[in-house]
Amino acid sequence: WSSDVCSSDLCNKLNPMLPTFSSLEDIPEHFCDGKYAVLQGRVLDMRTWIDRHPGGKNPITNHLREDITALWLMYHQHSAFAWAQVLPLQCGWIAREA
Repeated sequence: WSSDVCSSDLCNKLNPMLPTFSSLEDIPEHFCDGKYAVLQGRVLDMRTWIDRHPGGKNPITNHLREDITALWLMYHQHSAFAWAQVLPLQCGWIAREA
């Protein structure tokens, strides 16, 4: 995954208390009530976003507990405004592969 929005080191300094998981499969099923997705290595809590997503609920609910990076990049040219909406949803990290 890319760190074009925020470098891992910087974000870790800004969010030192967020848990880091070794992979998507290592995130506990009950984490965020199972309503999470991963975007560029960031685990996002989607519980409040489901009802606020401008494209409706289905694009979110159909991809919970998945890495949505490819979908994000394929279907959208997200603006700084979109990133500003998504980044506060971060509740964890997927560790970078060494």
